[in-house]
Amino acid sequence: MVVVPVEITQDLTHEAAQLASIVSPAGLTPNAAGQLIGSLAPGFVTNAAYRVMPVVRNFNDPRAIDVQTVVDLIRDPALRQAHILNLVSVAISSGFDGLFVEYRGLPLDIRDEFSDFVSELKQAFSSNGLLLGVIVPAPENTGGEWDTGVFDWRVIGQVTDYLQVDLGLDPLAFAPGPDQRIEALFRWATREVSRYKLLAGLNALSLRETRGGFVPVSYADACPSWVMCRSPAASPRPAKSSARASTGSMRCLASRRPCKRPTSYIAIQMAAPSRKSG
Repeated sequence: MVVVPVEITQDLTHEAAQLASIVSPAGLTPNAAGQLIGSLAPGFVTNAAYRVMPVVRNFNDPRAIDVQTVVDLIRDPALRQAHILNLVSVAISSGFDGLFVEYRGLPLDIRDEFSDFVSELKQAFSSNGLLLGVIVPAPENTGGEWDTGVFDWRVIGQVTDYLQVDLGLDPLAFAPGPDQRIEALFRWATREVSRYKLLAGLNALSLRETRGGFVPVSYADACPSWVMCRSPAASPRPAKSSARASTGSMRCLASRRPCKRPTSYIAIQMAAPSRKSG
């Protein structure tokens, strides 16, 4: 199974749609009343071979996470139920197959309340034939123990259809070996959660190491457009200055097709693949 998230700044390409088992457009966030606001990334259809499961987040920009709104929604029983009803309503009215929830930065002291929220949400989803996925960060290993923070993997993994783990950007973590971080993580994770529910969230862009960390690099920056793309009317030897030209009027030199912003992130199931039936 391959989940293809689509950020609001991206296009769902034909190639990505052909690959996808699930398309997960972003753009929806909860407000203080538990309603969903925003607009989804375009390009998907609900009658395709793939499932459509938009992701609901407490941010549009990961540099500005709205923690307090989600904490208030989860702690207050009435607001929590209102939020659950709104999530169900949006999924049903829009013809979605379900939703992913990605609420970042939550404090540890609402661990039990968050588990209750996920359990109640899944019960409501199941009653309406909807699928539920939860996206969590990769845990840290401290003293040989995996710390999942506010997210109780056993509870969440038991009640949801998918638990997607954001594996981060450090390529060294993916080195093979029993003591290497990602390999050790998934050996542990498959004892906590069914491997058929686990999704490995992977960055699909190139990376640049900077100040001891890693940042994604766009395709245009990783392979400048004067090499990869040119305007249909351009000369056979496009100038380097065309590297920042709008990709809307550019064509890939290899395929001759219009260039688009491709997906920058994918999630892959840890077990047997599955596609939408019917």
